[in-house]
Parts: sequence; C-alpha cells; structure tokens
Amino acid sequence: MSTYIEITYKQGSILRILRKQRGISQLNLEAQAQLSPGSISRIENNKTNPTKETLFKLAIILQLSREEIVDLFAINELLKIQPTH
Repeated sequence: MSTYIEITYKQGSILRILRKQRGISQLNLEAQAQLSPGSISRIENNKTNPTKETLFKLAIILQLSREEIVDLFAINELLKIQPTH
C-alpha cells in the first residue's frame, strides 16, 4: 500500500505574506472578496481550500493574475510525495 505525504503549508503561508505585503487585514480581504468571517484565517492556516471563484476574487484584490493565484494553490498537487519502499 502506498503512503502519500501531502505538503500544503506553503499556500496559506504565501497567501498571508502577499496579503501582509499589500497592507490588507484578514477582515478587509474577506470584506472585499465577500467571504464569510474567518474564511481567510482558515485558508491561511490550511484548514480549508478556496474555490476557484474565491481564488479569482483574491487574485483581483491581491493584484495577481488568475494563473499566478491558481499556481499558488495548485502547488499542493505538485508536492505530493510517494515513498518508494
């Protein structure tokens, strides 16, 4: 049986860095993206995955292209590791 190790910490951390670099609070980002309270915190702490619609809203607010934001959250799939034991 194969065991997969999924590395997901980078997406939330990178989103947090981008948000802070732009001087946007979690509450402000949620309001601009029309998200429920706590949504950004859950995304930044990798407790939930955003929908494509949410990603595209975040891209506009954070001044990223759709491709950049999708790549940021798709890294999860690229970092799956399958041990060769």
